[in-house]
Amino acid sequence: LSLAEFQILSDWYFLAIKNLISCDGFQENTDWIRKKLRNKVTNSQVEHALTTLEKCGVIQRLPNGKLSVVQQPWRTDPKAVSSAIRRHHAGMIHLALEALEEQRPEDRQYMGLSLKFSPKKMEAAKKKLADFLESFNQEFFDESSQEIFQLNLQLFSLTTPNPTKEPLQ
Repeated sequence: LSLAEFQILSDWYFLAIKNLISCDGFQENTDWIRKKLRNKVTNSQVEHALTTLEKCGVIQRLPNGKLSVVQQPWRTDPKAVSSAIRRHHAGMIHLALEALEEQRPEDRQYMGLSLKFSPKKMEAAKKKLADFLESFNQEFFDESSQEIFQLNLQLFSLTTPNPTKEPLQ
């Protein structure tokens, strides 16, 4: 990845801004975008994101001067190990923690399940979760919506099966 592509993947607000651009009523105004993103970014981050998205060909300026999304949804290989992808998910998890305190229960959903699970079933579980996300997106994506939501699903071990393994660097 180029540095710009790395940043698009790793900083959560790049993809949020990309999605906002395709909303009716989008305003190419850093204050408007910052406020729309719950004041979780600065005006300079918004400016940098817009410049980077355009430079990488993710968005383009139309003849009428308005921005338009050129590249539609991205899918990353679930087996890919990348610091950009890890950083992206860490940012989303951080935002989820903040939303737990800042958003009303009727405006969000948090659920969890702790279960006895065999690591031998991990590949099948990952496939089922990926299929669920695709199905969820197809059913609930709303082209006319003015709001951007994030759905996170995590499946990870709460126990240490082999304490001698080296941690992920």
